[in-house]
Amino acid sequence: MDNGTLYIGASVTFTELIDTDFVRQACPMLHDACKTVASSGVRSRATLIGNICSAVPSLDSATPLMCYDAVVHCGSIGGVRNIPISQWFLAPRKTAIRDNEIVTGISLDIPKEESTSVYLKLGRYGGEDLAQAGWGIWMNKDRQYRVAHCALAPTPARAARIEAILCGKQLTDELIEEAAALVPLEISPISDIRSGKEYRIHVSGVMLKRGLKAALDRLNGKEVEPAKLLGGIS
Repeated sequence: MDNGTLYIGASVTFTELIDTDFVRQACPMLHDACKTVASSGVRSRATLIGNICSAVPSLDSATPLMCYDAVVHCGSIGGVRNIPISQWFLAPRKTAIRDNEIVTGISLDIPKEESTSVYLKLGRYGGEDLAQAGWGIWMNKDRQYRVAHCALAPTPARAARIEAILCGKQLTDELIEEAAALVPLEISPISDIRSGKEYRIHVSGVMLKRGLKAALDRLNGKEVEPAKLLGGIS
């Protein structure tokens, strides 16, 4: 941490992030996402930087990094190039890195205002599975919202229409329903071995509604365990 900015180097593993208290406190969505990656054995070796360099559409870490407006740092003999995470993912398994660069780390600014966030991942079973759908929600006391998703388009992305309809408004059941109705306009999922396109669209609306309510609960000081929010989902 340096002046409110969290820097994560290229060799930092998911387990190290999970075990770091200030990550859990300052970036709860990132902490949530790290706990969902693969298995405990994989998390002890796998790194956040390796995850974003894989650039698979379902990578869990991208969703919180999108919501926190992270910056990827690429080093070469010519110096360091800083790339906003919103410009990092170009296509499935393709990033903005150049042939003569390596990723040295990633940084994100910790929100100064009172805020919280949550990440929900839907998989087929407990354990080492890729996401069928992933949604992240960040909000603060000033009624600002950031929403992102993974496994629902060629690249992870922010949900601009949903953010716009939520911005500045008190979260009510009616507003949550309006936001969920925009889900089909925000995503372009495929059908594959893990899930059908139609199911991903349907379940994303359910996940967004539960995620918004969970983020509000966290903002109001309640304990939330994201893994328990998807029970009975259909």
